[in-house]
Amino acid sequence: MADDFAVLKSMTARAPKMTIPSPSMLHPRGDRAAISRRAYPDQAEFWADVAAAHRAAIGHLAGAGCRYLQLDDITFAYLRDPKIQQNCRQNGDDPARLPRIYAETINAALAGRQDDMVVTIHTCRGNFKSAWVAEGSYDPVVEAMFATDADAFFMESDSARAGGF
Repeated sequence: MADDFAVLKSMTARAPKMTIPSPSMLHPRGDRAAISRRAYPDQAEFWADVAAAHRAAIGHLAGAGCRYLQLDDITFAYLRDPKIQQNCRQNGDDPARLPRIYAETINAALAGRQDDMVVTIHTCRGNFKSAWVAEGSYDPVVEAMFATDADAFFMESDSARAGGF
């Protein structure tokens, strides 16, 4: 992605933004059931590897001149929905613990980033062709989400399904 960013940067005098999936995006589709228990008997090792891979990618982007990075992350928004929480439980995860795990992984991925790199997190409930997947208040996730080392957040808050703070 660093090569793609370098091309983008060469095409503008403005600060270009690079968007990548948040580290936590490797988890929500299958939860613990999708992570090899042989390779990762302890999920903490999985999260450490995810953070290390993202940290390396962020370093490559910084080396290409990226100073505005957006992490796309549906996990925080999805974890507010009771249906999603039940699915997590069925797949072997505790939805009450996941927001903190996701935040810690994001912070580990951002560790050592360049001081002049702005990082934002975009979260939503899915908006493909006006369809959406989850709904509910930010209450169950807001403390963990705001504990990330992001500089700003792009969050839905303008509808009944977006819930409150």
